[in-house]
Amino acid sequence: MSGEDVKGLNPVYVILFCLGLVLGGWVLAVSLNVETESKSPYDSAQPVSSSDLEQCLSSKSSLIGGMRDSRFEDLCQGKSFQAYAFVKTCNGNKCELSLNDPLGEKASDHSIFDAHIVDGETLSDEKSLIKGLINGRGWNNRALVSIYQQEPAALTQSDLRSRERVIGRAAIERDYQAMLRDSRSDENAAMMEYADENHARLAAMSHEFKINPNGAAGLAQYSYRLKNGKRTTCWRGFRGNVFVYECEEF
Repeated sequence: MSGEDVKGLNPVYVILFCLGLVLGGWVLAVSLNVETESKSPYDSAQPVSSSDLEQCLSSKSSLIGGMRDSRFEDLCQGKSFQAYAFVKTCNGNKCELSLNDPLGEKASDHSIFDAHIVDGETLSDEKSLIKGLINGRGWNNRALVSIYQQEPAALTQSDLRSRERVIGRAAIERDYQAMLRDSRSDENAAMMEYADENHARLAAMSHEFKINPNGAAGLAQYSYRLKNGKRTTCWRGFRGNVFVYECEEF
């Protein structure tokens, strides 16, 4: 464009043209900035291999077949993942999650990992599809993850059947133990009667006594401080189908 052409331009058009360039540049810069800010670490991270995910989120130590720390750092740490997870416990935005149903046949403490829900909301459903980032390992070798997206997921028929089988086996075991106890009902009743009588005798001989219903080996613990200065501890409860009563004097 020659100098004569420039002189012939309407100054208003020149100003509008310049403003358009400035405005267009500003809009482009804002859009690029918004796009950058909207990206979470999950979006920009490399995804973990699906074949490694279960081991990445397992708390098994390398001594029992788990992943070594160096391998964890190479294959898991800083990588994103997407998976269906079950809720074991949640306290606010801190949750214990597992890839295995805690109420199903594959329940295992080693499958539990600690999750921080980034948006601050808790997981209120038993099962969710989660998208997150593996940050590292924490207490008890548990994987530490941040959850950036989650949506409720329904329990499948396979999940429900697995739970039913667990409940069924527990019921069978309870019935079996009840049957065994019934077969020893007379012996157990006699031992219970003796335990009650001995407790009354020791309590009368004591300055004080305490009862701990959750003592050693699952037995109730009765502790007596006798008036003669001695101490006696008794344990009572069932071991299998047998009612046990044992005392020890100190």
